[in-house]
Amino acid sequence: MEEKKGKVTYEYKISPNFEKHAQTSLKEVVGFIKINKLPNKKLLSPLDAIIEPDGDGFIARTTDLPLYAFGDDTVEAVDSLKHEIESLYNDLMKDDEFTEDWLRIKAFLKERIADYS
Repeated sequence: MEEKKGKVTYEYKISPNFEKHAQTSLKEVVGFIKINKLPNKKLLSPLDAIIEPDGDGFIARTTDLPLYAFGDDTVEAVDSLKHEIESLYNDLMKDDEFTEDWLRIKAFLKERIADYS
């Protein structure tokens, strides 16, 4: 299922429990998603993420990176997560003065993100 917002397309993999909540809007869908685009960088391969309810909002988190983001709805949480991914990428590309764990994350991101040219 896809929801289009401006030029950005969100792809959602609907959880098995979705049938029970057929009237739920996409802004409330919880489960696994693929992030295919970032706001200012080119994503070379999708990143997996999970959206979970959290109090009055939602948390979006990547499965491969130690990143989380919060939003009032799932779209806002995913948008915030995309900005967190870009921010981490930008910070890690500045130099190589990081621990081995962060250097592995840097290598992971370098394989999946490119600047628009």
